[in-house]
Amino acid sequence: MLDGVVGGMAKRRIVILGGGIASLSAAWALTELPGAAERFEIQVHEASWRLGGKCANHRGAHGRVEEHGLHVLLGSYHNAFAMLRAAYAQLNRPPGHPLRTFSDAFVGNDLMRLYELVQGELVSWTVRFPSTDALPGDGLGLLPGPAQLLRLMWAFIGTQRRLFVESAGRPGGLEDELRRLRTMLGLMRVITWGFAIDRVATRGFDSLDAIDFRQWLRRHGAGQDVLDSAPVRSLYQLVFAEPDLRQPDSGLSAATALRAALRWC
Repeated sequence: MLDGVVGGMAKRRIVILGGGIASLSAAWALTELPGAAERFEIQVHEASWRLGGKCANHRGAHGRVEEHGLHVLLGSYHNAFAMLRAAYAQLNRPPGHPLRTFSDAFVGNDLMRLYELVQGELVSWTVRFPSTDALPGDGLGLLPGPAQLLRLMWAFIGTQRRLFVESAGRPGGLEDELRRLRTMLGLMRVITWGFAIDRVATRGFDSLDAIDFRQWLRRHGAGQDVLDSAPVRSLYQLVFAEPDLRQPDSGLSAATALRAALRWC
């Protein structure tokens, strides 16, 4: 930070090196401070031709979004979208602009696709999440504690059970849906048992930080079907945490995995 005089008024000159999401968030937070326009002159310096860092994306020749930074936002969606919504509101773009509002730029999606290994073959598993009227960025504040997250997870499983029953009527769908329901119920049974044994509700997630997620599941009775299930494998792959072959139970903290899985659901 440097002190200077701009337009006859002393301001604090702030130089931010790099245009990644952390830098842009810092610049945004500074502009939100009372009297920021009179107090600060902020410059962001970026070596490349666009902002966003590892969160940057663009559309390719066929109009598809080509991105590589989805993982950077994990755990920060509410904060990121609250900031984006405020930015769009301040832009106040004119009618007819292709991305005039936040709702023009972002479209909700209720589906998540996992892939199961069934008899050596990859089988697509589409998970449907119930829709709500809320927008990303609503409900900022304290996160639910471990016990509340566990209750919410069981509510989610109940919803998935109803959806599984509905979709089981499709030709050839019953066997797949029953297997997936068993997988989800088996995973939740182990997590619930582990919560109770390790007193996670009172000790917090951080008490599990030193143990690998698969190792923690195995400790509390998970069979190989649960350990190799699509939800568990996807957690590891999503954060590039495939274990070291010399240490099969390395890679993903049980605390991190449980936080992520329960918050999603």
